[in-house]
Amino acid sequence: MQTKNLIQASATITRVAELKVGDVYKRLEESSYSGAKLKFGVVTGTLHNGDDAAITALEYEEAYSDGMNVELKVFGTSDDLKIFPSTREEFETHVAGLIGSTQRAVRDAEKKLEKAKQTRDVAESLLGMSVQVPTIADTAAPVLAE
Repeated sequence: MQTKNLIQASATITRVAELKVGDVYKRLEESSYSGAKLKFGVVTGTLHNGDDAAITALEYEEAYSDGMNVELKVFGTSDDLKIFPSTREEFETHVAGLIGSTQRAVRDAEKKLEKAKQTRDVAESLLGMSVQVPTIADTAAPVLAE
């Protein structure tokens, strides 16, 4: 990833000037519903036909139910991207946290699976039991005296 530093009145701005396959980046995604999120990604491809350019990337973020979401993204020349350079160490720290979330999701799923297996075993044992169906007599229902 090639970067260039530009000095503005009150901040040092780092501008990403070139992306290549294997580069890691941080991308700011803003949403009116959930606010701003910082996503990490790895460039998987670059496309250029002389007029237009695009990149493909895998982006990673924490998910509430599964531990981690991985999404293939395609960004073209008309997309307004807010991407920032990332170090390999930042990326590895982020992914290590996602692995921990995924391991918790796996443990939770294993507990649910074990409970479902126990419920199935109980149901199967009921089928093997000798049960009797009560007989219904054709007699009139008793009348209670007042």
